[in-house]
Amino acid sequence: MSSVRGDSSSSGGGLPIAGLERAARSCSTSSARGVASVGAPAPALIGGGGGDARERAAQPAQPAQPTRPSSSPRSGGAASSDAAAHAAQAQAQAQAQAQAQAQAQAHAHSGHSTHSTHESLAKEAAVAAVGAGVAVSALTLVHWALGTDATLVHAAFGSSAVLLFAAPNAPFSQPRNVVGGHVLSAAVGSLVGVALDHSLAAGPIAVPVAAGLMVVLRCAHPPAGGTALAGAVGATGLQPELFYVVPSLTGSVLLVATAVLFNNLVVRRPYPDRWN
Repeated sequence: MSSVRGDSSSSGGGLPIAGLERAARSCSTSSARGVASVGAPAPALIGGGGGDARERAAQPAQPAQPTRPSSSPRSGGAASSDAAAHAAQAQAQAQAQAQAQAQAQAHAHSGHSTHSTHESLAKEAAVAAVGAGVAVSALTLVHWALGTDATLVHAAFGSSAVLLFAAPNAPFSQPRNVVGGHVLSAAVGSLVGVALDHSLAAGPIAVPVAAGLMVVLRCAHPPAGGTALAGAVGATGLQPELFYVVPSLTGSVLLVATAVLFNNLVVRRPYPDRWN
């Protein structure tokens, strides 16, 4: 009985140890199967991974390199900007040259125009001087040839000669104005002079009356105002009667005839613009 218990107790005491051994063997078998199923590279991967990580950790960190943008778009933009700048500069130079040429042409044209103007002015002055001299000379010769007391040479005819040869196209220089103005003014001046006995009041009355009538009759001629004044005050060499109208008519007709011949035949410019 005691031997049986001893066996049973020894066997009972040995059961837990045997169970633990079997459990350990089963765990090692499972681990071996798991390793076999994963494959041999797993330990090398683990071992190698750890070494590479330690080597990388031991190496110093490299600074990050900045990313360079592509230089081709930038170079293309710079080239286009340079081309635009050159084009603008060339355009500015062309405009400056065009302005310089225009100024040079304007200066040359201005110089030519000024020269032409001076020549034209000198020609007109010569024509006016020569024509007026010819007209007054003709009046003087006719007066000397007639040998009359009624003078054909007085101040009003000198003013008319200037208009006829210096401004032949002016309205006051036309034959109607020259002849009509002198004849009308001579009549008014003589009448006012006779009425007022050639007093100092005769002149201030005769000249405005003659001016108004010349405007109304469309024969205004500024020098004829002198004719009215001379007839009113009774200038030396003039008879106070209406005979003063005769030399005024003769002298004015002679002036117009001289102007027609000189302007059309000598100067080759048309005169008169109108007869009435």
